[in-house]
Amino acid sequence: MANVSFILVMVLVVVASLDAGEASTFQCDGPNGHQQATNLCSPFSRRGQPEPSSECCRAYRAFVGPADTTEEKRQLCACVQRNARLNPANITRVDSLPHKCGTPVVFSADPKFDCNTYVFHFPS
Repeated sequence: MANVSFILVMVLVVVASLDAGEASTFQCDGPNGHQQATNLCSPFSRRGQPEPSSECCRAYRAFVGPADTTEEKRQLCACVQRNARLNPANITRVDSLPHKCGTPVVFSADPKFDCNTYVFHFPS
């Protein structure tokens, strides 16, 4: 019986370590975080520049790229919404960045959009 208990404990430890290995890689404030994208994209999103610059799109792609899982995409969505509240921008322009910069992101910076219940279906 002791051997069975030991084996069960070991299995739980292995499963727990596997789950820990799948921790989120998306970081809102990471090295390619929202601040860099915000700074480089503000001429487009806040000041009426007709199109986002190549630097803006490069920063935007670096920012959204690490969000792979549904949870990470929800974190990304919440991060974009939080940033839009803190740094007022034209939501329509922010929402157009994925299309203009060639990223498959399908959520909105609009705070009325619910990041937590939306099921993300991003192309691989």
